[in-house]
Amino acid sequence: MVQDIQVLKNDFEIIKQKIVNGQAHLLSEGDTSYLGASVRANSALDRVKQPNTNIPAIPRAFVLKVSYLTGILRSSLIEVENTIYKTVEEYVYDRIKPYIGMKQSEIYEQIFL
Repeated sequence: MVQDIQVLKNDFEIIKQKIVNGQAHLLSEGDTSYLGASVRANSALDRVKQPNTNIPAIPRAFVLKVSYLTGILRSSLIEVENTIYKTVEEYVYDRIKPYIGMKQSEIYEQIFL
């Protein structure tokens, strides 16, 4: 997660720097890893002013890339797939199984001492 935050910060700075340098019209999905600058125009003719140049740029908005979100989803699904679902009876039995055949005092000693 910390690594993801660093990559997102770096991506943000790359996009920001292009805008500040008057290169917003050159933004590309290939510039960044996790964070993108998605086109947000109502029509193909929509343009906005950008700093340090007279070249207009297509309006954009920050978005998380689909590949990044897919990676998160896949890692979550792997955790779910590895989860073994049990009935209440199976769960309780698995919890008490190590203590079957023991005296109360032995169970007490094993748990608390």
